Amino acid sequence: MRNTIERNLHRSRIHLLPRPFNGSVDKSFVATRTQQQSTDQTLQDAAKSFYYSYHPDFERILGPSPTIDLIESRSSSFAHEAGVWVAERNEVWFTAGDASLAYLVLDLDTKRVYEPNGTLEDGATLPNLAGGDIFEEHVYFASLGNESLAEPPSIYAVDIHNHTVRTVLNSYYGLPLNSIDDVSIIRKGPCRGNIFFTSLDTSAKGPNGRSKALLPNAIYRLDPSKKSLQAVISRADILAPNGVHATAQSLYASDAALVALSGPGSNSSGSPAIYKYDIDDDCRPVNKRLFALTRTYISDGIKVDAYGRVWAAEGEGIVVRDPAGHVLGVFNGAVLDVFGPIGNFALAGKDLVVLADTRLWVVGLGQDLTGD
Repeated sequence: MRNTIERNLHRSRIHLLPRPFNGSVDKSFVATRTQQQSTDQTLQDAAKSFYYSYHPDFERILGPSPTIDLIESRSSSFAHEAGVWVAERNEVWFTAGDASLAYLVLDLDTKRVYEPNGTLEDGATLPNLAGGDIFEEHVYFASLGNESLAEPPSIYAVDIHNHTVRTVLNSYYGLPLNSIDDVSIIRKGPCRGNIFFTSLDTSAKGPNGRSKALLPNAIYRLDPSKKSLQAVISRADILAPNGVHATAQSLYASDAALVALSGPGSNSSGSPAIYKYDIDDDCRPVNKRLFALTRTYISDGIKVDAYGRVWAAEGEGIVVRDPAGHVLGVFNGAVLDVFGPIGNFALAGKDLVVLADTRLWVVGLGQDLTGD
């Protein structure tokens, strides 16, 4: 399936609309309605499109002839989290987000999806896998944990050639960590190899079989060279840490501070947002500032491309922002994902691979997006 429809929205529309207007926090901006026919028509056209643009920079990402291919569609969710591009093999590895599937692989050359067979070195299983990253020919997966299988939240490293699996981390001084949702590894500079991951209470609404929370929510840093694990961002800074992306200079992290995810008694101190930190000489995140306030739902699956633009899966879809935090455009989640908010995606050279739960899409773009 291919579609090259493009809808352009003047950037001023985000802060200036003809009155009266009516929008909903539970729906995207393009679902807003006014009583001006021309404005409503523009918004309705955008709402029906695979993507819509606020800025010429987004059009440069798309290129002159973007394509959208539906690779696979299933009756149940199979493409939800991670979105790791293994450039050496031109594959995207992704997870289903539940206990029924470990991880799947999309071969971008053949457009074939397969479930690999790997060897687990220490007898562990791979339950409830979530986010992931790649470093030195290994894909690192975060796990939410599984009580019935006696598997604590963990990080696993999978060899990209033979799919051999080893456990990298599964405790904090003898305590199981809260569910580990996302993981990011610095690949350049003096902090190369440092692993940052988010750990949050996914049972805020009640037991869900993943993991009982014993620790405060936090973002941690694992330094494999020093065999050191430290909490580096507390819940006082980010109440419900979810997505994370680390480069040599910066760390981006999202707060999923919604009642459904953090509990009704703790929601007042957080905001659904993306925050940016600097990485100091000790490889710790410092100098927190607000990068973007999420309009709808939460931000997840954060990626930074070769141009310093920040991509995030949100309630509206995949939102692309410039390095200063301005929204450039959106890949429309209402059209791409019929199941719910898009959980993650992959930047794979000139391809955007969209993990839309029951659908797997490849969007062909005009720029090579590969970043840190």
